Amino acid sequence: MTRVQFALFGRPIGGAASRVALLPSLFSVAALVACGGSDSGPTADAGSITELGEMAEPVHLPDIHTWIVVTDGGAFVALSDVDPHPDFRAEHCTITWRADIVFEEQAGVFRGKCSGTVWNRLGERQYGPSPRDMDRYSTSIQDGRLLVNVVKPVCSDAVGEEC
Repeated sequence: MTRVQFALFGRPIGGAASRVALLPSLFSVAALVACGGSDSGPTADAGSITELGEMAEPVHLPDIHTWIVVTDGGAFVALSDVDPHPDFRAEHCTITWRADIVFEEQAGVFRGKCSGTVWNRLGERQYGPSPRDMDRYSTSIQDGRLLVNVVKPVCSDAVGEEC
C-alpha cells in the first residue's frame, strides 16, 4: 500500500474496525462559561478531569470543535477539530479520530476528512498536505473541571499563516 493509498483508505487493525465509544452522559453539551474580566476569555467546560482522565481514546466535543486528549503523563491537550490546511479550513473541514488506522506502527490517528492529512494522537502532523500540526486551545483546571479557551486557537508552527 502506498502512502497515497493509505491516506485515502487507511488500514484497519486486525481486519476489524474498532469504534470509539463516547460517553454522551459525560459530555452532552459543553456549556460556555463567561470569565468576567479574565484575560483568558470565554471558556467551555469540557468535563470532569477525573472522568476525562479515565478515557482511553480522544474525546470529541463537537459543540466547541475540540478533541480532548490525555497524554501518557496525564496532561490534557485540547486540539481543534478544524483542518489547518488553508483551503480546507475555510470550508470548515473537520478532523476525525480513527482508532482503526495504524500508521507507522501507531494504532489510532487523527485524519482530515477533506485533506486526508494524518496526525498522531498529540496532533503532530505525520503525513499529508496540511502544512502543520493541529491547532490547540489553551486549557485550565478549575474546581476539578477542564476548561478550554475557545476564543482563538494557539497555532502550531504557522508557516507564515494565521489561524
